[in-house]
Amino acid sequence: MILVVNTYITDRPLNSIHGEGSQWEAIRCANTTFRKQSKLDIFKFTVDSYRFLDFDRQYFFVECEDPSQHKEINNHILSVFPKAFINNKRCATFDEYQMMIKHIGPLNDWIFYSPNNDHVFWSSKDINKSLRSVLSEAARIGANHDNKVGVFYSHLEEFVSLPYKDNWFGQCWNNEHEPRHIIEDNEDYVAFTSDKGENTSIQILHPELFKTFFASLDFGDCQVRRIEDLKSKILVQDQVSIVPKFLICAHFDGQPSLDPRILPPLFIPSGYFQDSIPLKVNCDQYDSSLLNISSTFRLPPYLDPHRGTDFIGGVDDLPLVIAKKI
Repeated sequence: MILVVNTYITDRPLNSIHGEGSQWEAIRCANTTFRKQSKLDIFKFTVDSYRFLDFDRQYFFVECEDPSQHKEINNHILSVFPKAFINNKRCATFDEYQMMIKHIGPLNDWIFYSPNNDHVFWSSKDINKSLRSVLSEAARIGANHDNKVGVFYSHLEEFVSLPYKDNWFGQCWNNEHEPRHIIEDNEDYVAFTSDKGENTSIQILHPELFKTFFASLDFGDCQVRRIEDLKSKILVQDQVSIVPKFLICAHFDGQPSLDPRILPPLFIPSGYFQDSIPLKVNCDQYDSSLLNISSTFRLPPYLDPHRGTDFIGGVDDLPLVIAKKI
């Protein structure tokens, strides 16, 4: 795979869902492991997590609202990916995307495209073999659809429900206006076509689909920061989408369509950037200075500040990005 990160780092809230007065903001303001983090640290945490995925090449187009942060960002990226290409300008116009494609060079592999800075690889397992298998199947299926195929890598709970109509998410988004049609379904993935395409940024893109989005139509100086911004311009009719039925990445601030009481957001434990995470296992009293884990069900600490837990499971169940720092 080729990693392409094209993002802008700012601490300004980009939408009202996680903004002031929201339940998500209340979670971040509580004195727990789920406390609010700077976007700079969240991005560094995200980059760290990508070391556990097999990328042959890495390209970062990363722009900070505060340019004085570029040196810190660049040094961190290179500490994880020593051969990475870095440009401290996010691409948004058509000409800038053509510059991006020129820098990337041969588009001869799947492109893990990330215009986000906070979708963290959150698995506790090495999934590379399973992911390669899914990409191989995606290539096979996509060959019958002009290779216009993408593989979703985040928001698992939402997108794995999308092609079915017996759940609230499918009922909202899989309808007569934007119908999806299942073409393969097994224990590893579900594959479906979308009459009006999938203008969604959290995809591993076949090179042909990447070029369709960013090189097939000159959208001039129109600001295309995410694939969603192309929806009024490019719709890939009958695009094939594959949703792996295993966890790859998760959004740091959770999935806004799911209650955080059901699916908590992510966290950066105390001591993470010092390479020493203090751990507390199966204790009755919550300690906000430690990473609290429990093998039995407990509420998150923002719901039970006295007996809550940050993570349910054992040490071996922790995401690799955290487990390797304990």
